[in-house]
Amino acid sequence: MTDDLAAAAIRLVEALKAENAALTALDLPRAGQMLAEKIAAARAFTESQDLNEKRSRTEIEAFSDVVALDRSVPADLRALAIRLREEAAENRRLLERAIAVQMRVLGTLAQAATAANPASRYGRRGAMMASPSGAWALSSQA
Repeated sequence: MTDDLAAAAIRLVEALKAENAALTALDLPRAGQMLAEKIAAARAFTESQDLNEKRSRTEIEAFSDVVALDRSVPADLRALAIRLREEAAENRRLLERAIAVQMRVLGTLAQAATAANPASRYGRRGAMMASPSGAWALSSQA
């Protein structure tokens, strides 16, 4: 692992770590704002890997596994590869959790909308047909 690749790996670890903190707190807007940096860091990592190691692009976790197990790689770089692998795995887990939470919220909203206006329907021109309904509001707090 060259210095450029190590620097790119550190940048990616830091980007994943920051996004993981936001996802742990379920601060999805803040996590979304970090996407551009994560993509840029991942791109820099894979480009550095391709240029310096003359390998085809591989998944970050698979690359980290190879480096972490390669005893010819210095211990500090193996530790960096392990950190990268762990942050990437945690990022995947937290993203899956955030998607599940978001789906539950959307399902709750859909149920509330249906319950509030069960007689609503579309007319033959595609517009909602008027139906008697009371007003309803949704309030959200973090």
